[in-house]
Amino acid sequence: MTGLQQSMPGPRSAVTGNPSNPEGLSMPPVSFVVIGLNEERMIAACLRSVMDCDHPQDKKEIIYVDSGSTDRTLEIVQSLPGVTVFHLNDQHPNAAKGRNVGWQAARGEFVQFLDGDMVMKHDWPKTAQAFMSERDDVACVFGQVREHVERMNIYSRVFDMIWRCEPGPTRTLGGAFLARRDLLEELGGFDESLRGGEEPELASRIRGTEKTIWCLPVPMVVHFSGISTFREYWRRMFTYGFNLAQGRQRTAGQSASTDAVTSLLKSAAVSWLPLGLLVAALLSRSWIPALMGLAIVAAFVSRVVVRERAGGRALSEGILYGLHLFVSKFAITYGQATGHLREKERK
Repeated sequence: MTGLQQSMPGPRSAVTGNPSNPEGLSMPPVSFVVIGLNEERMIAACLRSVMDCDHPQDKKEIIYVDSGSTDRTLEIVQSLPGVTVFHLNDQHPNAAKGRNVGWQAARGEFVQFLDGDMVMKHDWPKTAQAFMSERDDVACVFGQVREHVERMNIYSRVFDMIWRCEPGPTRTLGGAFLARRDLLEELGGFDESLRGGEEPELASRIRGTEKTIWCLPVPMVVHFSGISTFREYWRRMFTYGFNLAQGRQRTAGQSASTDAVTSLLKSAAVSWLPLGLLVAALLSRSWIPALMGLAIVAAFVSRVVVRERAGGRALSEGILYGLHLFVSKFAITYGQATGHLREKERK
């Protein structure tokens, strides 16, 4: 492969795990593709969760694609048996390029994508394959993602709420999912021109086929974001907005420009209008604009709380989630505006 260096795995027999299949389910070969960049904190736990999962050892392969780590990630990975390592030698590496390298090298009928900061649940592969084996119309399937909630860390609590997904057919994808390799081949894999958001873009092309995407009501992975400061939180939300804007324009064609601007204006009205009213209050030395701004914020958060309470969440969770949705809109709309302008320049 051009631009790649490959390290071959150790003996397959050395991989630990449970090869038994007591229920007698016939499992097609699965390739587990893990991507990472400077993941020394979690990569060992991630790969060991794959090694130890409830899937026959002779019917799985483990592939790790590194995007240029400068910490101990590669040293850790290469010390683990049964892992094929690819080094992505690229001046502008991104997740899409790493995922494409992984699935193109994969030999399995199914490909399970994971990020290096995730730990997979033991029985997820068997559950996912059983579902897809019964449903030929399903292209990809994923389960519930939970955030590793650190004590006294509101950001990990927020992300734990963000990851939750309603079970059933869905329209998008995240960083972890099981896919049919032949469909990836048919669609050409991930769009490598995207800095991020390659999974939702792939999902949009899957929706253009006769295949579907499903979310299952079972645990799939635990995610370790490691976010502990507002600066890191802001950067993550900005990136989400940037990727959202670029992805929408790529998937919706020429009409996306108007859609992106409309979406941006709607989001901006919720976040920036109250801020503008606060500035107006300071300039005019009047409480009325400030009270109007606070009323908008309170109404927004209250609406979220009512919705979340109806879904079974605690009052404290509803308030935290509502505040997150409001505060994050500042970073998201800024990211959307930046992404929209970058996409206009590209064209």
